[in-house]
Amino acid sequence: MTALIVYLDTFGREALDRLAMRGGGSRGGALRTAALYYLGDAEAGRTAWQVPSFASAEQHRKGVSVGLDQVTRRALAEEAERQGVRPGVLAAHAVLYFAADLDSGRLGGRLEHALQAANQP
Repeated sequence: MTALIVYLDTFGREALDRLAMRGGGSRGGALRTAALYYLGDAEAGRTAWQVPSFASAEQHRKGVSVGLDQVTRRALAEEAERQGVRPGVLAAHAVLYFAADLDSGRLGGRLEHALQAANQP
């Protein structure tokens, strides 16, 4: 387990905490689920998938330290590098992306696919 600084505004922190409460109280578990869902949706072609340019302004957001397993952290770091953002910025985007799909009812089969991928070594 390693710490990742996730750059969240108030709305993002509330979304992460809400996800954590739904999933047993762990911010790390909530972030892992959001990250796997987000990364698993890469091929969907949605415009909301790419981190928006304004999301890189982390100086306006509080850094929240979240414990995360090495595999998920590495996957976030690799995608962050591809998108030219810091891993904590990508992680924050993944939380918001997941929370939006959860609230809109889009999860359905996508969540099942992400959870199956999470259970594979």
